[in-house]
Amino acid sequence: GRQPWSLVPKVTIDQNTFQSLWESLADGATLDLTLGELPSSDQVESLAAENRIYCMASGDLGPQFKFYFFGRDNLGVLHLAEVELEKASRRVTATVKSEDPADAQTFADSFMASLGALL
Repeated sequence: GRQPWSLVPKVTIDQNTFQSLWESLADGATLDLTLGELPSSDQVESLAAENRIYCMASGDLGPQFKFYFFGRDNLGVLHLAEVELEKASRRVTATVKSEDPADAQTFADSFMASLGALL
């Protein structure tokens, strides 16, 4: 059988790789949740990183934070996520794209779990 799914540590990819993959992959999963408190963008990035989900880029767009995250699983599959956090409503929406769409939801769930402390 398959080994249990997990994300691997110390993954790096460059911005060009991220961008070309993002443009070529289909949407695999989406997330929509509301946080109990508004975190700083650093907090979101460090919580994700503790779960081996790494931030490629982030920005403060005024009413919202925007992040691009990525992770690689133990089967070698790369997962990408575009995440928006609306400050006023504390609403997080995310789109996940994966090299293996079958695991996109698993990655989305993993990202959601990483925000557990804020829910």
